[in-house]
Amino acid sequence: MKATRKRKRWNPKQHSRYRMVVYFKNRSTSCTFYSFDWKSGYSRCLNPEKGLKGLYKKIEEYGNNARCILIYDRTTNKLIEKYFNGAPIDLKN
Repeated sequence: MKATRKRKRWNPKQHSRYRMVVYFKNRSTSCTFYSFDWKSGYSRCLNPEKGLKGLYKKIEEYGNNARCILIYDRTTNKLIEKYFNGAPIDLKN
């Protein structure tokens, strides 16, 4: 019998394209969220647009309770979007 090797699962901290940091109004700490760019843990293809849509859902959920929300592109490590009290802020480059 041939032994089959099980594929490794995606790890959000290593394989996500985007990272979102949320600073809440009522807490002194921040929370970090990573985008889920795949349908399942064993999916072969990544879809960064899917991950960004998931982060937008989190912004709708936490927008009123958040003081500041920052979204970073992890490949370039640049800030791509910024929200203050749930409202988007233009980035000046």
